[in-house]
This record gives sequence, C-alpha cells and structure tokens, in this order.
Amino acid sequence: MIVAMTQLFFQFFVIHPIFKEADIPLALSPINFFLLVLSTLLITAGGNVINDIFDYKIDQINKGEKQILKTQSDLKSAKNFYLIILVTGAMIAFYVAYDIENIKLFFIYPLAVLLLFLYSFKLKHIPFIGNLVVSIFISLVIYILVFAERVGASTLATDHETLYLKFFLLIYGFMWFAFLTNMVREIIKDLEDIEGDRKNNSKSLPITIGPKGAKIVAIFFNVILVLTLIFLNMKNDPDGSFFKGAYEWLLLLIAIAFLKLIWQAKLKSEFYRISQSLKIYMILGLFYVLFYYNI
Repeated sequence: MIVAMTQLFFQFFVIHPIFKEADIPLALSPINFFLLVLSTLLITAGGNVINDIFDYKIDQINKGEKQILKTQSDLKSAKNFYLIILVTGAMIAFYVAYDIENIKLFFIYPLAVLLLFLYSFKLKHIPFIGNLVVSIFISLVIYILVFAERVGASTLATDHETLYLKFFLLIYGFMWFAFLTNMVREIIKDLEDIEGDRKNNSKSLPITIGPKGAKIVAIFFNVILVLTLIFLNMKNDPDGSFFKGAYEWLLLLIAIAFLKLIWQAKLKSEFYRISQSLKIYMILGLFYVLFYYNI
C-alpha cells in the first residue's frame, strides 16, 4: 500500500504540478503511470512471496498461526505464483518502457527482482546488509518515477532552476526520510523476530551484536532522522504556512517519541507495535508534500 501511495502522491502532487507550471509534458500518460505503479507493486509482491518461501521454517516460529505458507502444498503454489508475478511484471515494465521510448526504464525491473531475490536468499542473513538493501529499495520507489520522467527532469534543471530546486528537495528529501525510517523499522523487525532467527541460525543484527546493540543502531538512525527534521524546522521558508510548520513539528515530535519507545522496548509485542507505528509514520511523511502542491 505504501509503495503505491508514494508513487501516486509524488506523481500527482509533485511531478505533475511542477511540470505543468514549467510547461513540460509528462512522459507517462495516465494509463502508463498506472501500469508503472502496477509493475512496481508486482516487484514488491514478488519480493514478499520469495521471502516467505525462503523463510518457510523460520516463520513457523516467528509467525505461528499467522504464517501464510502452512503446508508443502502452499509452498509449491507460492513458487508457481512467484513465477507468474515475475513474468507479468516484466511484460508490463517492457510495454511501458517501449511506449514512452525509454527502454532503459525496463532494466530497473530485473535488477530490482534480482536484488530482492538475493536479499531473501542470502543478504538478509548478513548483519546490517539486509536492512540496508530493503531500505534503499524502498527509498528508490520514487526514483523510478524520476527515471521515467528523466527527459522532463533534465529540461526542468536546465530551464527552470527555482522549480527544479523545489523538485529536487521534495524528491530526494523524501527518499532520505524513507531510507532512515525504514532502516529503523527493519532493525526493529529483526528484534521482533529474534527468537525464530536464532533457532534457524540466521545472523541478524540483534543476534550478532545483541538486542541492546541493535537498539542502539536503530536509535542512531532515528537520531539522524530527528536531526534532519530539526533542520527542516529551522530553515527559513517565507512561503510556509502555519499548518505546514505545525506539521513539521508534529513529525519531529513523533520521531523523538520513537527514541524513548525503542530504548524501553523489550517484548516481542512492543517491537511489533513500534514496527507498525513506523509504517503509519511514513504515511504521515507522505502527506507533507500536500503543503506544496495540489492537483
């Protein structure tokens, strides 16, 4: 859901209005944009399926009755479903890239699929690296749109410096926000799943450096997020409204609250609640772009 929301928000509340103001045509038609979002969702869905396949035994401990793949038959069906997702997504991605005459866009699809496969197969069991890979992938969801609209973005940078600066700050600013938030969340999820990971010899960050050490790493990235939001609150924005400023303070205060919650958390249920709260927090971050543009 967050992946689709992110691309929808940035296409309609950032890229479209900025390009319209600069009189730059969009490369993606509404249909092609919908197909691009669909292909991105298929990448994400495929990543979730292959992760469940590789985590079949671990999830028996970590998820119990909540485990999706409960039998060997379910496992076989999941493998077939994974192949269907890959082929369907590849066809959609190729069509969009061909139709907008940006064939390089297509190669993002196999690279993303390969990265998520390697994550589930090996990288997630390497301390910190797995967390880093997922966080980078999530942050790059927006960049797929930028790459699809790269001709227009290049024109914007050349002919409309003021608009491009706003475009740059919104796009890459949220990518940074998404990266930091997901780094914290991925480490919290590892703390939540430490029991099953330990029994299956998975070398997650909490197992390698201990739960306390992993919480310190999560807090480190949370502190960077807090400092980023403090900088956002301190900058002089003559066009900023009262509500925009208040929303920036809200995001900052919530980020500070996470520091205390993470440090005090000890139980699996507590880590679960923090993980889910961070997901909601990212959605709140998305709504920030509404203070800049409307359809």
